[in-house]
Amino acid sequence: VAAGRELIAAPPGHVTQERGHGRINRWSTWVTGTDAGIGLPYAARLAVIRRDVADLAGQPLSKQVVIVATSRATLSAAEICGHARRHWGIENLEHRARDTVWREDDQQAYLGNGPRAMAALRNLALGLFSIHGITQIKQTVQAIGRRPMRAAPLIT
Repeated sequence: VAAGRELIAAPPGHVTQERGHGRINRWSTWVTGTDAGIGLPYAARLAVIRRDVADLAGQPLSKQVVIVATSRATLSAAEICGHARRHWGIENLEHRARDTVWREDDQQAYLGNGPRAMAALRNLALGLFSIHGITQIKQTVQAIGRRPMRAAPLIT
């Protein structure tokens, strides 16, 4: 823990900032080598990425800190930040439909196999939409909800 504090006390190795969607995002990235004492035998590089979010007036809204361990010893702070941001972008695209169409984060089913079964059905629906080139997911789900037989051509 002390080593992490010492790392972020120094200036970051990479900083990038973007404005969009009514906010300012700033990513600061620090990197360092590692030793065997951390208990991750293949980790060669550690990084800390801090994402600060502010509104357009500069008022802080949130802060997120991520610790990254990688076996790639030659990655720079900019490269690690780029890899992480691309990964988050994919995650956001994949989960957007789940959050906006099915409101998966608001579900109350936590017992037994119910949550896993519902996630499998959502994955099936998203996969079928993708196979058939359907990009208007919300409209398609609503149309099938009104007339369930509309789903039959997607399955056959």
